[in-house]
Amino acid sequence: MYLEISNLRKKFGSFTALSGVNLAVEKDEFISLLGPSGSGKSTLLRLIAGLEQPTEGRILIDGEDVTRLPPYKRGIAMVFQDFLLFPHMTVRENLNFPLRMLKMSAAEREERIDWCCGILSLTELKDRYPNQLSGGQQQRVALGRGLVCRPKVLLLDEPLANLDRELRRDMEIEIRRYQVQLGIPFVYVTHNQEEALSMSDRIAVVNKGGIEDFADKSTIYSHPKTRFIAQFVGRSNVFTGPVLTSPSGGKSIEWQGIQVPLGPNASVGSPESATAYIKIEDTLIEADDGTPGPGKIAGKLRDVIFRGQYAEYLVNLPNGAEIVASSIDSSTRVSPGDNVLISWDVDRLDVFSDAVRP
Repeated sequence: MYLEISNLRKKFGSFTALSGVNLAVEKDEFISLLGPSGSGKSTLLRLIAGLEQPTEGRILIDGEDVTRLPPYKRGIAMVFQDFLLFPHMTVRENLNFPLRMLKMSAAEREERIDWCCGILSLTELKDRYPNQLSGGQQQRVALGRGLVCRPKVLLLDEPLANLDRELRRDMEIEIRRYQVQLGIPFVYVTHNQEEALSMSDRIAVVNKGGIEDFADKSTIYSHPKTRFIAQFVGRSNVFTGPVLTSPSGGKSIEWQGIQVPLGPNASVGSPESATAYIKIEDTLIEADDGTPGPGKIAGKLRDVIFRGQYAEYLVNLPNGAEIVASSIDSSTRVSPGDNVLISWDVDRLDVFSDAVRP
């Protein structure tokens, strides 16, 4: 592995910010550290950068132990949420600044600047000042200041947080393209799951100073390992209640008077309490023709919310709860006030026993 983090711990006084983190990253990987505010993801990034020292553990880059090295000796660059460009310097001068700190020759600095501007499409903007650039252009210059030194690893701390939605989407594509072109690890911190899912090869879900799971993005999204991941990644309908087992052996959750059928592989049993999650996009709505059939829940459509390419259907149930569905057959036509049926593939449910919390 190219970047190895072993048993990394960080305490600030009596507060434990990170507890025994282990990660191993290949040289050509784009990974994201995904988690809510205060989970420890930025602390982990700062430890890799050398801006903080760990209480315990090791950090290796390309086989070298850099745990106690200062930031400038690690071969790492970092891009922050704020652009941090010098307003009195042109694009060329902003890119030249870190190279001057490394005491490179003028010819080598010029070669690096030209190379970086070529990658980031900044060649025509080299003589402009930051206030003459758009937000996306400024962000590319900020990336350039990290890339121009040709680091071994690039760290990115929520660099798109200050951009508008459309520009963020464009930059997601661009950042991923840069990573593939350069062939070095990018470690990207975000609380935005859409960013993590669109760019990453693998995602480390960070919660309360630890790693809930570190896996490919499809696994993180579709097969959450822990209850926290099921809650945090994606949007789901949630059902909690005691587990019932029928005479035939089928299992279901008694959820506020409604039986929610579970799949045959659900690792819970009677009479323990369990919680099941089903993604909104896996929740199917159809018109109620009076013959609900097994595994379908009857309700009344309250509202339809259009989200551009898809719609969300808000359904009131007899127990007073609400379910959100977004999957519908193209031949189905339903309107607010209609009686509808809700269903899903039971194998798509993520079920966790309430007896043991992660």
